[in-house]
Amino acid sequence: MVVDDELSPLIALALSEIKNRAARPSDRKPFYFLPAMWVQTRCCCALISEYTVVSISEKHDNLFLKQHINYCDPIPRIIEKLRDAQDNSGEQKCEFCQFMTKMERADKHTLNAIVCLETYADASQYLGLSQKSIYSRLYSILERIGVNDRRLFLRWYKYMLIHSTTFRPRGLNIIFSAAEDVLAQN
Repeated sequence: MVVDDELSPLIALALSEIKNRAARPSDRKPFYFLPAMWVQTRCCCALISEYTVVSISEKHDNLFLKQHINYCDPIPRIIEKLRDAQDNSGEQKCEFCQFMTKMERADKHTLNAIVCLETYADASQYLGLSQKSIYSRLYSILERIGVNDRRLFLRWYKYMLIHSTTFRPRGLNIIFSAAEDVLAQN
């Protein structure tokens, strides 16, 4: 999974033209466009106090973002989304933090086992549950947090475990060392 820090210059130029069409005289916060995976992998609360943060990417890269523009969106739809984003710019928490509050500690424990161990069978053995229970838990977690794409979510979750120091719950060093062994082999 590649997480770019900025948009390509061509996309940024196109968005600057489109945002001028979407701007209203009463707008208080300027727009700040970022790649979707960047917004989905870190807290942006400091940014949303000053900007209306809008993510942009291919449709298949959007895991949970509401203020998101797809590359394939027609210009009238982009303008509509920008106006909606501006109307909702009073949020105090960024979308990443809102999403993370939906996940419970038990969810993270289950997800860590699924992502870090090689197979569902290994995860089921580690957690002391049947594979059917593991699948059931995974799909109930995804349903509760509002995620439709299991594969993208598990890829995102693995990325977060590897790259985020604040993401890891305590007490799962066995799983992390097993995951590090697997990564070292690859």
